[in-house]
Amino acid sequence: MEYAPRYDKRRATHIVSRDHGRLQGKECWPIRGIRYDGGLAKECPASVNENGVTLEGIESVIYKQLMNVLAEKKGNCIDSVIALDFGGMYGIPFIRLAKSTEDLVRRGKIAYVVSNLIFNPAIMSDEEVRSFSGLNHSDYNNFFLKNRGLVHFITSDADELKSIKINLPNKGIIPLYKNIDIIHEDNALGKSQLLDSDLPALGESLSPQGVFFLGDRDANLTINPRAFKLGVRNLLQGDIRKVNLDDHSQYDVYVKPKAPKLIVTSSS
Repeated sequence: MEYAPRYDKRRATHIVSRDHGRLQGKECWPIRGIRYDGGLAKECPASVNENGVTLEGIESVIYKQLMNVLAEKKGNCIDSVIALDFGGMYGIPFIRLAKSTEDLVRRGKIAYVVSNLIFNPAIMSDEEVRSFSGLNHSDYNNFFLKNRGLVHFITSDADELKSIKINLPNKGIIPLYKNIDIIHEDNALGKSQLLDSDLPALGESLSPQGVFFLGDRDANLTINPRAFKLGVRNLLQGDIRKVNLDDHSQYDVYVKPKAPKLIVTSSS
């Protein structure tokens, strides 16, 4: 694996900042990602309406991919499907996905995980959420409060995923490492000091059916373009390949060998 200059120093700085932030905590985080716009093509898949929730764009793509992986895994030792929103903040898009598949979540067939480096909204009290101006809209406050228990919130960087486990109904304890079927990332990795190792670490965390939707795909918009380019090269050294998509895609997509075919448009 090849690293950009000063990797050891960058990693040490990252660990100090991460651990200090977790020790200090942070009360107010700006809201973002209430919806994830865009998809993988100019024409997105048809919207999905399930359990009172409408999924569009990349949310619809993720939903359809989850259903395909669930069918592929039927009869496997670990037949649950796990999706991770890396750097997902409050996780409202994944809470919306979880609500749309609530029965499968409660039976342990699908698990949604939202990671943040420091911030863990699962431990916020109802009063803190209601008084917190970051969510801005009472509808989102209420939706978040009512449904946040459908997802797993974790504090983790890319490397720490190797040691994290989640408890699924009827399934018990399952490690995330090498069992994540979908990773979604947008506006999180671009700020990372360690893109040269973060990208391959995320790729290694995927299951054999895994798909990685990478929203931070422009090296020039990251804080270390050279580390990003090396990170992509390191990622592709594993058993993973990049999918060729058109210029309208909001993501770069990487797939493992057994990943079901992506549903990119309504006519796919």
